[in-house]
Amino acid sequence: MTDTTEAATPRRRSPRPTLATQVRDRLLADIAKGVFPPGARLEEEDLAGRYSVSRTPVREALRQLSHTGTVEIRARQGVLVASLAPETMEQTLEVLADLEASSARLAAVRMSADAHRTLRETHEEMAHVIARRNRAGFDIINSTFHNLIHAGSANTILAETISQMRRRMLPYTQAQRMASPQPMAVSFQEHATILRAIERRQADLAYRAMQAHVLDAGHVPEDADARAAAFS
Repeated sequence: MTDTTEAATPRRRSPRPTLATQVRDRLLADIAKGVFPPGARLEEEDLAGRYSVSRTPVREALRQLSHTGTVEIRARQGVLVASLAPETMEQTLEVLADLEASSARLAAVRMSADAHRTLRETHEEMAHVIARRNRAGFDIINSTFHNLIHAGSANTILAETISQMRRRMLPYTQAQRMASPQPMAVSFQEHATILRAIERRQADLAYRAMQAHVLDAGHVPEDADARAAAFS
């Protein structure tokens, strides 16, 4: 008798993102690019026109972003892109560095050989982007590199928490990068150290290297003018 179990089992399709989720992601991208800097007021009607949707998904997208701290809903002021005080930013960065480092430590123990190859290929691709001085391409590959490590940790709660923390820091990230950009070559070398530690399954070294990398990349500039630019 022929086994038809596999044929009879319907394949699950990945759910399509809701319109509100699409608006949220597009707004996040605009915040990351500096289109809406910290403190910028976000009007539902303007956003609806920008993204060619009604105000309902815009309102839901803003509600979602308020839960992660990316935007703030204030009485009589409306919705604003979050502005974090310097001391709050430093504390948030410390937490994110520990979370990212924990992810790297777990990845060093749990990542498969295939995942190692993918991570190395991504790292090597970054070298080509740096050679072309393509900052936008670098940012994309940088995110991919970190996301692969998050996936390699095999801890979805940790990965989701890191994602939420990064969304909270998003308005600051672009402003800080403009005020004190980290050279791409420096980040590339730090990634190389992290990669070697993960490939060699040196969990403690992977933790320390990732923690130092995140703190270095997100360090708030001490220069008064640069600090003001980062948080204005």
